[in-house]
Amino acid sequence: MKGIFILSFNKKPGSYVDREYPKGISDQLIDSVDQNKIYSFNRMRDSNPNYIYMKIKGAHVGSFFSGIDNNFIGYPNQCLCIILDDENPTLFEEPLKEIAEELLPMLAYIREDEDGISEGLSNDPKYQDFDEILGQKFKLLIEKFGKSGTVILSHPPKLESNIKIDSSSQKNEESYSEEIAKRFNELETRYEKKIDSLKTDLLDWKNKVRALAEEKVSLTHDLEEKEDGLKVQKDKSLIWRKQLETANEINHKLKDSVNNLIEKVKSLENEIENSADSKKVFDLRINIAEINAELEVSRDKNKKYEREINSLNDEIADLKNKLEISQTLRINSNITTDPELDSKLHEILEEMQSLKSNLVEAKKTIKVQRREIVNLHKLLDLS
Repeated sequence: MKGIFILSFNKKPGSYVDREYPKGISDQLIDSVDQNKIYSFNRMRDSNPNYIYMKIKGAHVGSFFSGIDNNFIGYPNQCLCIILDDENPTLFEEPLKEIAEELLPMLAYIREDEDGISEGLSNDPKYQDFDEILGQKFKLLIEKFGKSGTVILSHPPKLESNIKIDSSSQKNEESYSEEIAKRFNELETRYEKKIDSLKTDLLDWKNKVRALAEEKVSLTHDLEEKEDGLKVQKDKSLIWRKQLETANEINHKLKDSVNNLIEKVKSLENEIENSADSKKVFDLRINIAEINAELEVSRDKNKKYEREINSLNDEIADLKNKLEISQTLRINSNITTDPELDSKLHEILEEMQSLKSNLVEAKKTIKVQRREIVNLHKLLDLS
């Protein structure tokens, strides 16, 4: 094995050596035309990941293509190539596939800050670690398939007719470039359609994101309004809480005042009970209580008489109405008054007069009792 290198593709230069090990091996053995041939035959054979073996001039090259579209290994549209001596080329498909799966994403990550794909082998120091790892992978292949594990073929395997290239069947460079350009135009047209489709999808997603952003703004506005409302309610709640605290303080002061008054009343009562005239005071209180009870009875009778008088007034009004109707009929039709109705009215009037007399007496009694209570209170105050 002589070396290992990675082919990438750019529309302007076409395929080019992206990274290599050892340094300068591609310039010695693989020129730009050979690079395009390797890349083109991989792409024309299958757009999915695939492996081919080619003889180019004095070099034997095994090439693993990573694939394109959504079906690729490592990173799309790149070839990982190994330059062989007389090793069995069929042994290198899986090893190159594994190396591509590991290293191609790493290479893409290193150059993610670049504007597009470069157009040739870069000497930027940031690739130094990657180149060392690529060299380590090559040395492992030598250890496995080179000195100790080489399978020397006396007759190398026959190549497929569609990829075998020798000096007698090679096209001239101009014809080959036209073929590559044609193939590239076909691929470009194919991917332009996919790109247009992706642009349409991207526009749809942008519209959805814009709609979601507008909805978010609206929801944020509503939330701010609700927060303002809650803040107002919170301020009112604080004011009400302060008012309640003030009311509680006033209530507490009133309770203290009431308690003080109650204590004073109790003290006065104790002084009265302990005075020399306590017996007289006690009797006066009993008399007041008895008179109050009689007064309450008189009030009840008074209310009873008033209710009865009101009832009789209603009944008298009804009878008067009937008498007026009867008199009207009598005048109009010479009909005599109902004697029973006149008698009933006379009885009610007498009963009402009696009740009025009783009511007058009850009021006189209440007036006397009130006067007596006042006199007893005066005596109580003097004692």
